[in-house]
Amino acid sequence: MNYNQIKTSNSDGMKVFNSLLEETICKIYKPSFPEFRKDLLLEDLDECVLESGEYHCDIQGISFRFLLQKKDSDMLYVFLNSAAGFDENKKTQYNRWSWSNLTNANVLNITDPMYFMYNNLPIGWYYGDSKTNLRELLARLIISIAKKLSIPTENCILYGSSSGGTAALYTSHYLPGSFSIGINPQIYLWKHEWYEEFKKIVSVDPQNDNFYRSDFIYHLTNSPHNKFLVIVNSKSRVDYNWQYVPLMKKLGCECKYGLSQIGNLYTWVWDTGKHSKHSLCDFPELFVGINQVIKYLRYNHFSVANDMACTINELYRGYCNHLQL
Repeated sequence: MNYNQIKTSNSDGMKVFNSLLEETICKIYKPSFPEFRKDLLLEDLDECVLESGEYHCDIQGISFRFLLQKKDSDMLYVFLNSAAGFDENKKTQYNRWSWSNLTNANVLNITDPMYFMYNNLPIGWYYGDSKTNLRELLARLIISIAKKLSIPTENCILYGSSSGGTAALYTSHYLPGSFSIGINPQIYLWKHEWYEEFKKIVSVDPQNDNFYRSDFIYHLTNSPHNKFLVIVNSKSRVDYNWQYVPLMKKLGCECKYGLSQIGNLYTWVWDTGKHSKHSLCDFPELFVGINQVIKYLRYNHFSVANDMACTINELYRGYCNHLQL
């Protein structure tokens, strides 16, 4: 669109301008869903040509559903789903698939297989069962796709919120050098309201787990080349008080507002003003800002990233204070 060719000296000109602007915004935020679809086995990935589209991939008898949107890039964003609750439609949806136009990276969305392994499961965390670590299989899938796209694991960014954020942080352990973002994640699964239902349906006890699937400190310590970013809403009690504060105590660190660094862990505490919703930190506009901060953190430019994070914090707090929820 050439804005310079639009005459804006009268109301008709402004109407045309606004119409074209709205059309452009829609193209950015509402891209077309790829129609291509294919069923395959994990070993087939080495032989097939990966197109942009939807795939069902079988790994050890478990079906992983993923959506790939290819770009001319050596970066890969992996978006993981949050809890489906008791909404059957959410179990097959790809969270944030329409955000692909907001980044130049290849975009990979993967649904949580747990919802197809167990009936009436409200939350899955990409966990697995007592014998199978689903996150390790998930990492194998990501590595295979990245390899097919000639992308090293160092250029893979895992992104999720809530239970999807938990999965992103824990799965990245199996992708050496990767970067992971968890927005309001459940570091301690047993503090979630659906934990007892999860424990009963899946027949596992995350507090006694041989795969360390609930031990975030283990993953931090044993992934020295990875970087982890935990983003928390300070106004959300279930996230700040129940998850972030205990983590900081475990690490022997002070709780701080804004962006902080503790070894290979970054924490970013937000303030959403007068609102305290758990899901209030998951908007496409915020992703654009987060993406810029990540670019600087990946290359150890903390001071620049911190300046950007401070700006985003203040703008977002003001925005939230004007929200009518």
